[in-house]
Amino acid sequence: MLITARLLFISNGYGEDIIAAHIAQKIHTLYPSLAIAAFPTVGQGAFYEKIGIKLVGAGAKLPSEGFVRSPKEFIKDVKNGFFLKTLRMGVSLHNISRKFDFLIIVGDPYLLLFTSFFTGMKKGRRIFVGVQQSEWYGSRKPFKQHYSMLERAWLRRCAGLIYVRDNKTMEFLRRKGLLSVRCTGNPMMDCFSIHERPVLPDEQRIIGILPGSKQEAYENLTLIFDIITALSRRDENFIYAIALSPQLEPEKVQHKFGLSPQGMGDMNGEKLYTAYIHEKSGNRIIISQKAFGDIINESIAVIGLSGTGNEQATGLGKPVFASWGQGPQITRKFMTAQKKLLGPSLFLYPPDPEAITQGIVDTLGNKTLLKNAAENGRMRMRGRGSIEIMAREIVEYIQSDE
Repeated sequence: MLITARLLFISNGYGEDIIAAHIAQKIHTLYPSLAIAAFPTVGQGAFYEKIGIKLVGAGAKLPSEGFVRSPKEFIKDVKNGFFLKTLRMGVSLHNISRKFDFLIIVGDPYLLLFTSFFTGMKKGRRIFVGVQQSEWYGSRKPFKQHYSMLERAWLRRCAGLIYVRDNKTMEFLRRKGLLSVRCTGNPMMDCFSIHERPVLPDEQRIIGILPGSKQEAYENLTLIFDIITALSRRDENFIYAIALSPQLEPEKVQHKFGLSPQGMGDMNGEKLYTAYIHEKSGNRIIISQKAFGDIINESIAVIGLSGTGNEQATGLGKPVFASWGQGPQITRKFMTAQKKLLGPSLFLYPPDPEAITQGIVDTLGNKTLLKNAAENGRMRMRGRGSIEIMAREIVEYIQSDE
């Protein structure tokens, strides 16, 4: 039976764009007769375009890029036309949405409310994918951690089908009467690729490095290289593989931390990484902007000053050794919350290289801790495969509603 419908994906952030784009791509692959487009409300939607999803709108350009961590940042957005730009975007969304049959909203309940207010589409024609909040945080804070009473009212009134990121959150919302809530696993686990065979050197154990994706990653790497040096003094023999964001510059890392190029690694003619020697410690360092999934998959452990990356690593069963940085994203408050989210899979320390080094040595020598970390991470993140199940369920829902 040929399925025809027009789907508009709406998302509100870089991570949300990636998740939404992967869901859209999977639906298009499974059901090519469906017409699919996207409207990112934050930024310009580069990731949608990268994987071939048509854009029919774009977000307001603001200094925070949607990443508001303080009143000061919000005030800066207001001075740069936040309210007028938001209103204009809402009017644009209203006009564009009339050309579509269903809206798939990926982000937080505020985006669902905003979309519902401006589009006026029937509740049953809106599907919500919540990617941030989780009851694992053990918090009553709305919007970023917990679905508050007000947000639950928005979900009830504004969405016919709701997806959340873990079973604990699904069970909580169902107890509150939201019976249309489902969980197929955390879709962020399907937003990276892993080659069928190993791509990194296998003569030594590998520790993955996730320094974060924004400019503060350069400062985060200062702490990380201090840890690498401290581990080398204990005769710990590892290869360190840095998953560097495409937004950052490998050359800057090379010069800042004294790395001497030693060669490249490729597969089927594609360059995947560059290998270096760290002059201070003598360790082998790999830097890759293409092999994120391979790095976390092939590592025995991860040193992570990251947000989503830390969660994805624990979802593959890896212990993550973390601290907070000096920038606006990876703060002590943020990492304390992430510890609640990830539990015994995340080993959190103050930014003290010796303390973190001791923690790594002790944990890697403790089979019970490693087993608990692996089982817990896979349970909380539900592994890979979420997006295909979600895509099939969404299309089944669309068929039943038509």
